[in-house]
Amino acid sequence: MFFVDAAMLGRLRDPAALGAMAITAPLLWMLMVVAVGFATGGFALVARAAGAGDRQSAAQAAAVSLRLCVLSGAAVALLTTFLLDHILAWMGAKGVVATYARAYLLIVFAVFPVAYAAQSATSSLRAAGHSTPPFIAGILANAVNIFLNAVLVFGLLGAPRLGVVGAAFGTAAAQTLYFALTLLFLRRRLGLRAHHSRAIHLVKPILRVSAPALLNPAVNNTGYLVFTSFVVGLGAVSLAAHRVAISLESLSFMPGSAVGVAAGSLAGQALGAGDTKRAYLVTSEAMFVTALIMSVAGLLYAACPQLLARIITNQKAVIDAATPVLRVAALAQPAFGITIVLVGTLNGAGATTLAFLCQTFGMWAVRLPLAYLLTPYGLTALWAVMIVHFGLEAILAYCLYRSGVWIKERL
Repeated sequence: MFFVDAAMLGRLRDPAALGAMAITAPLLWMLMVVAVGFATGGFALVARAAGAGDRQSAAQAAAVSLRLCVLSGAAVALLTTFLLDHILAWMGAKGVVATYARAYLLIVFAVFPVAYAAQSATSSLRAAGHSTPPFIAGILANAVNIFLNAVLVFGLLGAPRLGVVGAAFGTAAAQTLYFALTLLFLRRRLGLRAHHSRAIHLVKPILRVSAPALLNPAVNNTGYLVFTSFVVGLGAVSLAAHRVAISLESLSFMPGSAVGVAAGSLAGQALGAGDTKRAYLVTSEAMFVTALIMSVAGLLYAACPQLLARIITNQKAVIDAATPVLRVAALAQPAFGITIVLVGTLNGAGATTLAFLCQTFGMWAVRLPLAYLLTPYGLTALWAVMIVHFGLEAILAYCLYRSGVWIKERL
């Protein structure tokens, strides 16, 4: 959805609008990954229960995870709304960029409980092996998002021209629809009912598995915010080009992430069924598929970066700045894909502490120190850091995977 927002706002011929997305996207990513953290505990328990053929326990774990995500979404929305001005100032947002970012975020924060619950519902469906329903819900929600964005951002069909605010309303409406659809699918596929959320004995194991997964975004997405603050200091054009590159990179990240989620689900189900050989097999196959998909995406970034950048914006200065960045990003794609799958497998097995340690190493021991040293050399140098970051992170994750420690995790 944020890709659509960036693509629409990039057509306004207002660099501040795209710059605001460069500020809001990493912040929202950090906050939404908190939902992923809570949902990860549910994911691991649902996958194990589904693998063992225990539909009742799977429904209970999904319901408890859903309730925890609604409550945490409301709490995060209230806290970040209260601290928003301080957060934007810390990130270096000023003037019109800060005004746009604030307006966008306040609207999206209003639906955070729904967005968090949708993340939980999606994770539970995928953990149980039902990956098609979230896909269908995503298509419908994104279709609504595209339509509402076009109407409200540009003032089509007699609607007012709202710009950044219109993009926020479109995203909020789409997230609400997505939650409604995934909840419906949960009821049909897992037999989810209100009484399942009373299984309070599952709160402790869900939180135990979720704790490292919650700490992960708190630590590592703060790292992404620090990284973004380095970019902010390079100026509005570099900031907009950074946003363009991230939006385009998400096109390779999304299919890679989908395969990673599938690997985590299948590995968790295999462990629930007591089949460790199959857990290794699905992870190995997923690594190959993801590396292949993201390598193809990398070739596209390297071959036609200007053409791809024009999908997001028609501002020549931004396109020129994004072009070398995309070529550098191409080199990081295979290692990035392998990391996605291995971290997904660790999380799906409930070994969230290992996943946290692996990603924390990549962010705080590799990316940020190098980024701090290379910031004076510009945006392309900052993105070059990602090659080293994902390369070393992939090596560490593979070593953890081969050690077999994750198989012994008890939920």
